[in-house]
Amino acid sequence: MRMERPPHRHQRRGADIAIGVVGPRDLVERIVLLGRAPGQPPGPSWRLVGASYRTETEAPAKAAKLQDDVDVLLFTGPLPYDIVAEAEVLDVPATFVPMSGAALFSTMLRASIESEVDLTRISVDSLSRSDVHEAYAEIGLPVRRVRVKSYESPSTAATFAAWHEDLHQRGRTVAAFTTVRSVARRLERAGVPAFRVLPAVSSFRVALRTAALLGSGTRLEDAQIAVGLVVLPPAPTGATSLGWQHELRLGVHQILAREARASGATVLPRDERSYFVATTLGSLQRATDDFRVAPFVAAVQDALGVQVDVGLGLGATAAEAEERAEQAITRAARDGGDRCCVIKQDGTVLALPARGHDQPRTVALARAKEHAIVRELTEALHESGGAGGPVVVDAEQAAAVLGSSARTARRLLGDLVREGFAWPMPPPPAAGRGRPRQFYRLITPESDRPTG
Repeated sequence: MRMERPPHRHQRRGADIAIGVVGPRDLVERIVLLGRAPGQPPGPSWRLVGASYRTETEAPAKAAKLQDDVDVLLFTGPLPYDIVAEAEVLDVPATFVPMSGAALFSTMLRASIESEVDLTRISVDSLSRSDVHEAYAEIGLPVRRVRVKSYESPSTAATFAAWHEDLHQRGRTVAAFTTVRSVARRLERAGVPAFRVLPAVSSFRVALRTAALLGSGTRLEDAQIAVGLVVLPPAPTGATSLGWQHELRLGVHQILAREARASGATVLPRDERSYFVATTLGSLQRATDDFRVAPFVAAVQDALGVQVDVGLGLGATAAEAEERAEQAITRAARDGGDRCCVIKQDGTVLALPARGHDQPRTVALARAKEHAIVRELTEALHESGGAGGPVVVDAEQAAAVLGSSARTARRLLGDLVREGFAWPMPPPPAAGRGRPRQFYRLITPESDRPTG
């Protein structure tokens, strides 16, 4: 998440946070209507002011005029945000509605129903290649002939229309999927079937909540914003499938969203391996038991068996808090151990344990025993399979090798996951009724790996 927060010049009036929404008319109207609907979540209340443009080049002028009357600016996507940021006219905090693979599904459905588009031969801009591949994997469509051009900056967006048009003229694609309205219009004039990819409603809601939290920091000079960064572990050696990456990201996102909702925080995907958490000092104090225990770490470990790093930063502005969160996550990843670091506004650094004193962690196996179990399973399965390489096992196979019950083997595999000796694989498509078998990729300790 990118934010700008130069020195504040104005003091707003009224109890509500004033959010200025900048973008094309249809998206601005959609956000304003959504934001005015009853049932806002707990936290800062807001009022919305819209400023729509006909083309993205008008965004700096619209933002400059609007920001004198609002506490924060919310752009409908990264393109208008970047154009305004490059124009150096921002004088209040700003954020934008993120674009992810979830936005692709509704567009694909609309294209297949309305125009019977061959979804295996389209071009997609703005989204990352991994997001597109994961979306296709979920619905079981081949992605080999799908062309993807990710958004990097306004300069790449300027090339989208020509890129789509060239692919269509050469017969490589039958339709174009774009997030930029001006690109869609140009393609339609050129005779290229174009479908506009719009953010999901959930993305609008999260962006509104984030904007309200950022804007609250401008209301009082001594207000403190809290920003957290949550980073997933890297993939283990040999684990290259997009499937397990998607399952892990989905699982972590669900846990973070649940935990954040209880404390009035907002969670947004930041990149392929990390999440951005925006909240207030008071909410963070409640979530950490007054800075006695790390947020998120234990919940993710208990549910998924993996360890995340958490960096928390406090500041009078969102930019200050985010900068300290970046420093904190670097320290947390470097120091290991507790995996959570907090840097307060005065520079104080705190390391928070994953569990408080009333949450003792039961270590079922010593690392030497875990090492021996992994080695025993690996050797036995290699002998039965007649080949080396990565070992994937489920509870039934482990029980047969270890001479235990499947229930005991399942518990042992869970312990191996928590200690980093195994990685849970996404379950295969169910062949019939019942719960699918859970497989685990064993991670052989470095000392056991062949050299040379």
